[in-house]
Amino acid sequence: MMRARRTRIPEKHDRIVIRTGSDQTTMESIVSAQQGLRSVHEILRQTNIALLKIWSILVSRAPKHTNTVMIVLTSCAITLAVVPFKYILIALVLYGSVMTSKLGKYMQNDQGNRRMREWWDSIPVIPVEFVDKESDNLVPHRLVIKRACLPLGDAIFGIRQIE
Repeated sequence: MMRARRTRIPEKHDRIVIRTGSDQTTMESIVSAQQGLRSVHEILRQTNIALLKIWSILVSRAPKHTNTVMIVLTSCAITLAVVPFKYILIALVLYGSVMTSKLGKYMQNDQGNRRMREWWDSIPVIPVEFVDKESDNLVPHRLVIKRACLPLGDAIFGIRQIE
């Protein structure tokens, strides 16, 4: 802020200019907007699935995966408690520099990533149930997902527990 005052940025940049003209035709801009919306829809879908898988782990819907995550988190906590942080930071920097070098790229194999992807894909997703307002009182002690419609017809989910 002090630099902005000294160099008189507010006087030089007193307005924001947005150019509405485009090199694309109207049809090309509509197609590019449609592709952008498709990619945003795909990202939201993947995020919803990831959140449902994480919720599945947290509520022990998949006990084997929950045990694995608990063991990993416990070992990370013990490591952070026992080993000084500067040594962990040194190891992470050393690992990052070796893996980006030619030697690291030569040693790299995709087997670990493939196993992690298989493990992630094996986590069951908690089923989502859509319930109307009238039948809210008929579903005791269950998680109910409310649906809010967007202009595109997609849904944002709000989770609440009914007692």
